[in-house]
Amino acid sequence: MMIRRSGRSGRAVFAWVVLGILIALLFPSRPAPAQSSPSLTGTVLEADTERPLVGADVALRAVESPDVLRRTSTGLNGTFQLPTLPRGTYVLEVQLLGYEEHERTMTLELGESRDVTVRLPLTVGNFDSIVFSPTRRAARAQDVPASMSILTPEVIRREGASSSVEALRPTVGVHVAQTGVDRRMLSVRGFGDPFSGTPEVRVDDRAAEMPLLGANAFGPMPIMPHNLSRIEVVRGPGSPLYGPEASGGVVQFFTRDPFQDPSTSLSVSGGSQSFVDAQFRETGVIDGTVGYKFTGQFSRADEWTLDPDDRRDAAELDRYYTYGPGEDIPAGRPTSSRQLRRNDLYRTFNTNGQLTYRFPDDTRLSLRGGFASLTSPLQTGIGTLQANELSYTYTELRLDAGLFTASVGLNRNLDLGEAYCLETGDPILNEGTRWTGQTRYEFGLEALDTRLLAGGDFDVTQPGTATSTFAQQTGDDGIGRYGIYLQSTSVLADPLSLTLSGRLDYNDVVEEASLAPRAALVYDLAPQHTLRASYTRSSSFPGTDPLFASARFSVTPTVRTTAQTIEVGYKGTIGRVRLHADAYYEMKQNVLTPSRTSDGLAYDIVDRIEYGGLDASVTVQATDMTSAFANVSLVTDDRFAGSDDGTPPVALNAPSSSLKGGVDYGLPAGFSVGATAQYVDQFPVRWGPYVGSVDAYTLLDVRAGYRVPSVPGLRLDVTAKNVIGSEHREFVGAPAVDRRVIARLTYELP
Repeated sequence: MMIRRSGRSGRAVFAWVVLGILIALLFPSRPAPAQSSPSLTGTVLEADTERPLVGADVALRAVESPDVLRRTSTGLNGTFQLPTLPRGTYVLEVQLLGYEEHERTMTLELGESRDVTVRLPLTVGNFDSIVFSPTRRAARAQDVPASMSILTPEVIRREGASSSVEALRPTVGVHVAQTGVDRRMLSVRGFGDPFSGTPEVRVDDRAAEMPLLGANAFGPMPIMPHNLSRIEVVRGPGSPLYGPEASGGVVQFFTRDPFQDPSTSLSVSGGSQSFVDAQFRETGVIDGTVGYKFTGQFSRADEWTLDPDDRRDAAELDRYYTYGPGEDIPAGRPTSSRQLRRNDLYRTFNTNGQLTYRFPDDTRLSLRGGFASLTSPLQTGIGTLQANELSYTYTELRLDAGLFTASVGLNRNLDLGEAYCLETGDPILNEGTRWTGQTRYEFGLEALDTRLLAGGDFDVTQPGTATSTFAQQTGDDGIGRYGIYLQSTSVLADPLSLTLSGRLDYNDVVEEASLAPRAALVYDLAPQHTLRASYTRSSSFPGTDPLFASARFSVTPTVRTTAQTIEVGYKGTIGRVRLHADAYYEMKQNVLTPSRTSDGLAYDIVDRIEYGGLDASVTVQATDMTSAFANVSLVTDDRFAGSDDGTPPVALNAPSSSLKGGVDYGLPAGFSVGATAQYVDQFPVRWGPYVGSVDAYTLLDVRAGYRVPSVPGLRLDVTAKNVIGSEHREFVGAPAVDRRVIARLTYELP
């Protein structure tokens, strides 16, 4: 019996086991659902207008590490996506050139889908702004290893009554001398020349100087005040990144992007000296992928004139060429008793266009071009030129693909007008072509906490068939320069970073290469406080300048000018107060200065000069409606002794000391008022035929603006320049200037 009970029990257990297996097969148990990885999405907007911002750089990194975990950019609607992220605590960093950097810390848990909205304020010139020019890549102004200033659209509008370049006048370390109604001589830390060959002037990272003249004529440039998003000024040599032409610093104008700022605007101005100016800007986006921009400007004015009863003006006029009895006077050249005279008329016209195609991954392909013409007297290192309908065009094709950029450009002088020297009657140029190109790529070595930037560029100026003097001096192939550069920025320790730069340039006229190295340290004292120190060495061959080559200077182009610069600086923000100070020392060897001799034009060469300087500024944002600034620029000397062989001294051609200050105040109902004052010390000038001194002068400019509440986008600005009315000269050979009043009406539709 026991055996039978045991058998029935065994069969029962077996039956239950089989039943359990069948149940398990028919109704399998479901495991607990696994939690998904977190994700992050968001939208980036402009803070004031709530417009989506396209192309903003979005990066996510761990709190305890500078290494970037994930990076993307915003799309057509300002949106971004960062899916499938590890769980953890992160810092979200959002950057866009011309805007303040945004950072926020967040913790992402498993299964979480976070959506954020980021609002970026337009740059207000503070040290949190994202800038490009000092390091040739996007970086926070507080962290760049260079002395720099940022001019915002508001500053450009209020200070640049007749010219965007005029807005640079209050900037620390920058000297702007007015030599005509719309002519400015621009220099950074001294060593200005009458035609502003230095510093390097760029528009949207494109060299903007006129072909063949090799110098900056600002009137025809596409830098209308209401088309600019900002101006960046880099003090000190920029040669390690931009080449020999940037030994005197970099001034870069950035225009408004059609994707970020589609709008239509029109402005008209008028004022003293029969000044009339009209500007328009039309931008938009087609189907979310094609951005377009068209701008145009026409200006004319009666120039200030030279007074033959004034000894300084008479000396300038006496140099002008007199045709002999048997010489024919070419058509179109104004004379008085067969002596050439200036055409005291300023007139310029320019029109510009841009088409940009934006691919889904934010890669952009852009085509830009424009035409400009200029009628005006021009002071240059070879004497005063008269430009009559001097015309040129430019074209650039550019590719921006994330951290890679490449472009090629063509600038051409057109045979539509002429420029001739008033002292000799000789034509300086007629036709010419300038090819430019560049490429650069940014990448990181995260294991070494290092960012690298590598690039190269070329610049080839070729004479036209009518430019015989230039062809004889340089050969049929003209002047070519080819350069490559490498820059690294490394975190040595948490508060200390090191930037190393090196550039090699080859000039095919002198058939020599020049090296420009740089080393810079930046130390974070505390949040919003940094110290920096740098050493830079640069060199150039002034004898290969196209303008000087066309004038047949009696100097071999193989003479090399070198400069070594040591600089220390501080940037800091305390509440609503921004502080900036730089001290620098510079030593130059083989300093070349054009001069006038009995045989014509030549260079004087001084073996060595040394000098130091200080730039300091303070800006106070007292309230949201009130701001004030003050700055001082000092150089140890403005005149340097020549060589032992009797070579004449070298002049700074700019003041050794200047003081600037200003205040702006917003009033109710859309009104605003402001004033800017400037004191410029006396300084000597020695540059080509311009030898003498400029007397000290003081300027006071006042301004008022009104935004019409009943008509959104309509604004009236009135500016009075030099209201104290002291007639003065700002450069040798230039006419005296006095008080000037300009009114501008601007209307902008979003």
